[in-house]
Amino acid sequence: MDMQKIADLVLRAAQADRDEEVRDGEQLVLLELVHALRGVKDPSLPVEFDDTSFFPSGLDSWRGIYRELAFTYGQTADASPGPDAGTVLAWLEAADGEEFYGYKGGTFRMGKTTPVWVANHGETAAWDSETKAVVGIEEVEDRVIIRTAYLEV
Repeated sequence: MDMQKIADLVLRAAQADRDEEVRDGEQLVLLELVHALRGVKDPSLPVEFDDTSFFPSGLDSWRGIYRELAFTYGQTADASPGPDAGTVLAWLEAADGEEFYGYKGGTFRMGKTTPVWVANHGETAAWDSETKAVVGIEEVEDRVIIRTAYLEV
């Protein structure tokens, strides 16, 4: 067997293991986030993270695993409130099937089963230096909260 076939087998096995971790864990994938945001009653509500000092600012390939997505973030003190739920939903819908560039190169196509993290470009962790997975969406009185949890990969 040539080296490329061996490398392909190893990569497929690793991907299968990662797929199982995500399926059995609490981390949300792209499709779950789209469904959750479609269920928001008021799409004009601003979106922020459970640490309300931060809000989503876009999507990027996650440096931890380039073929996975990350919400990039801004700090509330630096700008107006975060984008509204309708805008974040549009980002997520557009990401399905879109190619993103990895931090050190390469393109990675995201899809419905792509896990979602929180980290700015070139980083693997969020604002508190923890690896944060997106685990939920909650609509409260005057905003939508993206729930996160520490997750080791």
